[in-house]
Amino acid sequence: MAHVAQGQQEVPDNLRKQLAVAVRSVQWSYAIFWSQSTRQQGGENTISKIKTLQHIPQQQIKVEDQGFAAAVDSVMTQVLEWGDGYYNGDIKTRKVEAMELKPDKIGLQRSEDLRELYKSLLGGETDLQAKSSSPVLSPEDLSDEEWYYLVCMSFVFNPGEGLPGRALTNKQPIWLCNAQYADSKVFSRSLLAKVGFLFNFCFAFKTNFS
Repeated sequence: MAHVAQGQQEVPDNLRKQLAVAVRSVQWSYAIFWSQSTRQQGGENTISKIKTLQHIPQQQIKVEDQGFAAAVDSVMTQVLEWGDGYYNGDIKTRKVEAMELKPDKIGLQRSEDLRELYKSLLGGETDLQAKSSSPVLSPEDLSDEEWYYLVCMSFVFNPGEGLPGRALTNKQPIWLCNAQYADSKVFSRSLLAKVGFLFNFCFAFKTNFS
């Protein structure tokens, strides 16, 4: 199945700093904000046709395509995907410049570097060093906890799926103990959590970002 992202909830620039304050106050390893977005699902030909019809005035759509156009909404789905996050766990390799940062800035810089590494791995970029003023991490620089945090960036949850999806659907907070032993149907990242994450807490809330 192919997926086309249509629109993602806007994330404020200072969200990571807000997450940092919350995480450091309770000494947790990380925090992730899962953002709602709308996607279209279907085969490549289906998506290509949908994208074409979306740019044609309604009155100009052929009769045989009207039913198809009306079915567009049926392949639209709301999902939760990575919005932003803050990492506060073990750090395997510190860059020289990062060592010169104040303690409250180290986590913010590391979170940014991990995000940039994920983007580089996702896009196959090889020359991010020239695009960033800070040293770019490489995979061998990461601790097990950092790998867990980085891989989480690739997860997408449907409503009712995983902890984020269930918290959103039920509008109830979920507290999971011994996450590394949880059934994968309950916690899809349980195998990754074996690096040492014992607890996971997930809750949904309405945002009014402007």
